[in-house]
Amino acid sequence: MREIQKTSIEKISNVKRERRRKRLQPFFYFIVVVLVLILIVTLSMTVLFNIKTIRVEGNSEYEPSQIVEASGIYKGDNLVRLNTENAKQKILNNLMYIDDVTIKKEFPSTLIIQTTASVPAMNIQDDNDYILVSEGLKRLSDSSDTPQENLLSVIGFEPKIVDDDTKLQSEDEQKPKILDTIYTELKDLDMLDKIVSIDITDKYDIVINYSDRIYIKLGSYSDLEYKIRYANTVITQNILEQKSGYLIFVNSNSASFVEKDKYDEYSSRVEEATMVSDTTTDISSLGIDTISTDETFNFIETDLSTSDIQEVTTPYSEYSNYDYQDGDSIIYGTTAQ
Repeated sequence: MREIQKTSIEKISNVKRERRRKRLQPFFYFIVVVLVLILIVTLSMTVLFNIKTIRVEGNSEYEPSQIVEASGIYKGDNLVRLNTENAKQKILNNLMYIDDVTIKKEFPSTLIIQTTASVPAMNIQDDNDYILVSEGLKRLSDSSDTPQENLLSVIGFEPKIVDDDTKLQSEDEQKPKILDTIYTELKDLDMLDKIVSIDITDKYDIVINYSDRIYIKLGSYSDLEYKIRYANTVITQNILEQKSGYLIFVNSNSASFVEKDKYDEYSSRVEEATMVSDTTTDISSLGIDTISTDETFNFIETDLSTSDIQEVTTPYSEYSNYDYQDGDSIIYGTTAQ
């Protein structure tokens, strides 16, 4: 009888131990996994993934060894622990003629440094001096009283030099983006060799000097890409080479060309028309050429009479108070309906 009772108690104890063991099994596996992960991470950051090869790619006037030295990276450094952003900034700060850097990790043991050379692109006006910069606004020189020849000048950028930053900043945070948009579009259209200056003093009245012959008044910084493409098409296809003057935008789809010798008269009459509501002006005497395109830049000629006025956008919003005479002839660069 005692033997039976003892056997039953042992069975119950064994069952309880088995249940306890099964309950602890997931926790045990979890601990094992954590320990394995810790071991892998530790090895990855110490023994594994150390740099054996550093490869430098891209166009640059610097030797690969100079770029590697400037980065502060050495063979044997760990890829996992390597801060690529810090290394990139060191290269940009130490090597003036590198405009951009990309650093890639190729596991298990290779590091790739890709560089883009700084090419002089613009003279940024700073009071009476000029700062030479690349396309990415990398400062390539200190201020000089003479701009570099054969490069466009930028007026009204409001340059600001920030310590430990080789990229030129502006007092107006929007102006670097505005300038980048304009420069990129001019470059894409192969217009840079024709541009003398870009004036962004007033970002709501941006002016591009085209060959000291035509001043493109873009207005505000909205739709800059479209306006520049529009201006390029008008200038190259519709304005004779011997003509000089002002191509004036009211919005993205409207532009008027005023010859240079008529511009002062044009401006004064615009001002007069806005101040005196009953003023009557013979606009045909202002020498405004017919320049109008549809959405695909096909040219349309327009001869406006009084009945047409309401259907077209005026070349200047200020003309809203103008008292048009029947038979007045003026051009509006307006999108065809």
